[in-house]
Amino acid sequence: MTQVEALARYAARAKFEDLSAESRKQLPVHILDSLGCCLAALGAGPVQACREQVAEFGGAGPSTLIGGGKANPICAAFWHTALVRYVDFMDNFLAQTETCHTADNLGVALTIADYVGGSGRDLMLGVALGYTVQSRFVDHANFMTRGFDHTAQLAFSHNAAAGRLLGLSEQQIGHAMAMAAASDASFAVVRAKPLSQWKGLASAQSALGAMNTLFLARRGVEGPLQVIEGPLGIDHLLGMKIEIDWDKQGYEGVTESTIKKYNSMIHTQSAVHCMVELTRQKKIDPNRIVSIEAEVFQLAFDFAGGGLYGVDKVIRTKEQADHSLPYLLSVALIDGEGHARTIQAEPHRQARCAGVAEEGFDPSERRIYDAIPQQNARQDHHWIARWDRYRAPGSRLPRPRFPSVHMGGICREIRRARSGSRRRGVEPGDQGRRAFARKHPDPRLGVDLLSHASVWQKDQ
Repeated sequence: MTQVEALARYAARAKFEDLSAESRKQLPVHILDSLGCCLAALGAGPVQACREQVAEFGGAGPSTLIGGGKANPICAAFWHTALVRYVDFMDNFLAQTETCHTADNLGVALTIADYVGGSGRDLMLGVALGYTVQSRFVDHANFMTRGFDHTAQLAFSHNAAAGRLLGLSEQQIGHAMAMAAASDASFAVVRAKPLSQWKGLASAQSALGAMNTLFLARRGVEGPLQVIEGPLGIDHLLGMKIEIDWDKQGYEGVTESTIKKYNSMIHTQSAVHCMVELTRQKKIDPNRIVSIEAEVFQLAFDFAGGGLYGVDKVIRTKEQADHSLPYLLSVALIDGEGHARTIQAEPHRQARCAGVAEEGFDPSERRIYDAIPQQNARQDHHWIARWDRYRAPGSRLPRPRFPSVHMGGICREIRRARSGSRRRGVEPGDQGRRAFARKHPDPRLGVDLLSHASVWQKDQ
């Protein structure tokens, strides 16, 4: 029996009674959280484009759409998944080496539950299945570290949940998953900088493909059931063997999922919370701040600090803002909260925060990041997995701890220059900038490099 066939059997036998008391308690919370994300996304530019696409090509099918209207279930699943995902405020699952947005499964489960006239219990079962299947693949495989996006696993979780709600056979569910997995894999470059609007819509495309294969499988179309362990299959691409004993898996994925406290990517939550609390408790006046030092774990640096996935030199969109640690820390300092909506609500505040990048911040310049140990700057992040004793209150983070990467070496240099300047009667900030410019004479960078290296400086 292949992994796909074992997974199909696991999905087909799922019952509401299999859910634990804790799952039944947490599922409504995560469903409501996801629906809140859907409502927040209505009217956003890329989401509106999706709505127009569905209106033009989705027909007047039986599926009800959030925001009004009807469409066929394939387009409805696409629409609902786009709504859940776009604002990037939905829940997450954090594994030792990978991550994913488990709420990416809500749109499909909601659409199919509506399509079959299911109950609230049916919806909860579908969400539980989707969450568990995706998180198990994230926990047992290295998709992202091999260049695949964390939406690749949705080919399995979407069809497991929807196939069960549709009442498909084990064979039909298996073929639906196999076809989607073979054809709809996405790549991690979706998360690389410069970030595009597709970052918030890639999972919706996965839903579109998965629902298409689902209904084709219901009509008897067959797919490559050996898509995981077969020749040139997923095992080959990942360079490892995926071995999940589905007979021993429960349906408890939702209990391991994290609800965000701040509207920023999951790996920046602790840093943003630290800045918010520091500003609140110390009553910091942002107008007096010259620089910010940030010590973060490797994955936060890789995803949002200019590491493995690069850096956005200019912050112009929400997609870029909620994945930029310098911008998020600046927002937290200035506004006392960790929500990237500032970039849309107040353009003048955007310019103030995004000053870290407007002059052409380029972390590939080694002079900026010399403070990072070479073993941290170049290491692959897939091995890191420990526990953290700190977490944001109320966030229900599963407390990962990772080795830190220190980005504040430049600031120490500035402080040394400032301390000496007082004896010479020179304004400390200017002296520090001149010292920095002398050491790094680059006409592109000039004295303003201070703001880039240290996240934010006072408006000129």
